[in-house]
Amino acid sequence: MIEQLPLALLPSQDFSFDNFVPGENWEALSQLMDCSTGKMFYLFGEAGSGKTHILKALAAERPATVYFSAVDFPTTLGDCLASKPQVIAVDDVQALSDEQQMTLFDLVNYTHRHKNNPDAVTLVAAGDQSPLNMPIREDLRNRLGWGLAYKLHSLKDEDILLAIEQRAFEKDLKINKEATDWLLKNTERNIRSLFAWLDALDLYSIAKRRQVTLQLIKDFIKEAEFNNNL
Repeated sequence: MIEQLPLALLPSQDFSFDNFVPGENWEALSQLMDCSTGKMFYLFGEAGSGKTHILKALAAERPATVYFSAVDFPTTLGDCLASKPQVIAVDDVQALSDEQQMTLFDLVNYTHRHKNNPDAVTLVAAGDQSPLNMPIREDLRNRLGWGLAYKLHSLKDEDILLAIEQRAFEKDLKINKEATDWLLKNTERNIRSLFAWLDALDLYSIAKRRQVTLQLIKDFIKEAEFNNNL
């Protein structure tokens, strides 16, 4: 897919709060960035709404935070706590196996019981549906509702346009409206992918000594596809 070309050409961009555009998700973001130990949060929303970005940004920027995807989430509570984390982020809860769901159930109980203790942890879980609609064991659905739940909303066009303008300004990148409109309509609607596009086009425009226009984007795609087929 053409929208994935820059991600293949550039090093993977870090997940951070600096390159996260909150849009309508300011409340959830501010709560998570400033939360005290012993809290529980649940984030839900469609693909591309920013759940994984927020969880990985927490792991990157907050000390003693561990991130687990559904693939590598442990099957015992002891393994979850082995590194003595202060924050545990669990992504894609809907994809957990039965054994992993039991571990998450134990982790929620641990978080609740130890919330006022020195070994308290903050638990941030994320899934594609609200807790009560998750296709998981009923007791875990109920437990996930114990904390604060936030529905994350995908970015609107105006949020994405603002992100493009800000990134272009930071990089002193000259990009015309036709090129901006193309990016808005043809790339993945998440900021990491969009920033990868802008960074790739920035390097390409410098090499070609040209402004970023729709024609330059087409030339870039053509060269990238040619190089990938070598």
